[in-house]
This record gives sequence, C-alpha cells and structure tokens, in this order.
Amino acid sequence: MELFGVMGASFSVAITLTQGSLEDRIPDQVIGSFLTWMRPAIGAVAAVAAYVMMHANILQAIISKDLTGSTAGMLAVAFIAGFSERLVIRAIVGTTAAKEKKAAP
Repeated sequence: MELFGVMGASFSVAITLTQGSLEDRIPDQVIGSFLTWMRPAIGAVAAVAAYVMMHANILQAIISKDLTGSTAGMLAVAFIAGFSERLVIRAIVGTTAAKEKKAAP
C-alpha cells in the first residue's frame, strides 16, 4: 500500500516539477524544495489512511465494495490517495496562511 502511495506522490511531484519556474524568490524555492521532498512521505501516509478507511467501511458510500475487495482496486485507491497529496499540502499551507493573515495587524 505504502509503495503505491509513494508512486502516486512521485508522479504528482514529476508533474509539479515540470511546471515550476526559476523566477521565485530563494525563500519560496527553499520551502518548495522541502515540500517536494516531503510529498512521497505524505503520499504513503495518505495511502495507509485510505487503506484503513476501506477496511473500516468508512468509504463504502463513495467506493464500491467490489473495488475495495480486490487487490488491484486497493492498489488503485492507494495510488490515487498518494497522488492526491496535493490536497493535504494545500490544506496545511492554506491553514497556516489563514492564521498568518489573522495574526497580521
């Protein structure tokens, strides 16, 4: 499961790197580099979380039982969860950006 999550996140990183620009400021590039190296780990965690939710039947209303019952279906869901690590990062960065806006006078 974790491997397919890492593969999905790596595919997401490859897409992001092709769209990057070198015109960003150095602090923004450092933060972007850190997030790039963290994405595979976030993808693995997302895949494990999806796996746990599938076995707990939490995703039963969203994902068919036939899909989650097969090994190929579970691996596909793990890959998609890993690829969706962008949503996790946007949620974290968006939350911290909102806190910084509120803290600024």
